[in-house]
Amino acid sequence: ALLLTRLSHMLSYTFSKKLVNVTIRQEIDWVEQYLYLQKFRLMDVFDYEISYPEEYGEWPCCKLFLQPFIENSIIHGFEGREQGGNIRIDGEISDQWLKLRVRDNGCGMKKEAYDAIQKIVKEKHPLELNGTGIGIRNAVSRLRIYYGENLNIEMESEEGKGTEFTFWLPIPKQMEGEDVYENHCC
Repeated sequence: ALLLTRLSHMLSYTFSKKLVNVTIRQEIDWVEQYLYLQKFRLMDVFDYEISYPEEYGEWPCCKLFLQPFIENSIIHGFEGREQGGNIRIDGEISDQWLKLRVRDNGCGMKKEAYDAIQKIVKEKHPLELNGTGIGIRNAVSRLRIYYGENLNIEMESEEGKGTEFTFWLPIPKQMEGEDVYENHCC
């Protein structure tokens, strides 16, 4: 019953036309459902941890932007593993940025894949939709449209040690001028 409930919530979130702009809390909740189902499906090949500043759960974000990065960890990072994988999603506030990280302890990327994905996260207009990293390319394009040119994405990967994506999410345009830190002091 729990699996069906989680799947139902995922499908509702994914296909809801009402939820075009979502909050970090909604996005993280969806990702937790996705990770739970993938962990069950793969019979505990990996575990996961999620930690972010709950008081910033209302931070607006675009829908389904984390999933391609997490899916790559599961499909490529843990390929051939039977256990011991770990995905960690954490966040913190840094000045007027929400810094989110997605890390895995998978196999890391070979140089060719690393160079291709690095190009995608650094390009300002990565609209080409063929070749390596289509899901990541799509997510990066949507993030750039949503957050503008102030968005920054960093990637680190080392063969045999894993991959990490860091998203520096600026104050969204619709929140500019608002005191996003109001009532969230120390």
